[in-house]
Amino acid sequence: MHQTSSSVHEVTRSGPHHHDECQDPKDHLPVAADVLLSVSLSIKSSPANQATRRIEEGQHYEAHQQLRTIAARYVKQNNYDAAIDILFSGAQSLLKAAQGGSGGDLCLFLVEVYNTAETKPDSANRGMPGLNTQSGL
Repeated sequence: MHQTSSSVHEVTRSGPHHHDECQDPKDHLPVAADVLLSVSLSIKSSPANQATRRIEEGQHYEAHQQLRTIAARYVKQNNYDAAIDILFSGAQSLLKAAQGGSGGDLCLFLVEVYNTAETKPDSANRGMPGLNTQSGL
């Protein structure tokens, strides 16, 4: 049996294509579980997920500031889609939590990003579904 390794490089080097020790794919399940757990933990600890968790915990100011900071970084990188996505979802979460000031501020920032990106809000880019972009709105 293989020893469980948390290194992806180790998994690849001694993986199922290496035939001198194990032939049973079940021998690799602990390693695969370790890799999936580490990926899952990194996703759960992403800044956007931290902000969502803060909103759920009632730490609205901290979440608001974190979402603004993340969105500003995306804008500086010209990654407008990511900025739009995080501002839209963050504003929605804060408004659902009855945080009109913070949610409204993220909405205003969202409009700024749409203008900077020269993009009209629509259902494809997280705007209001069914918005008629032909009417000039």
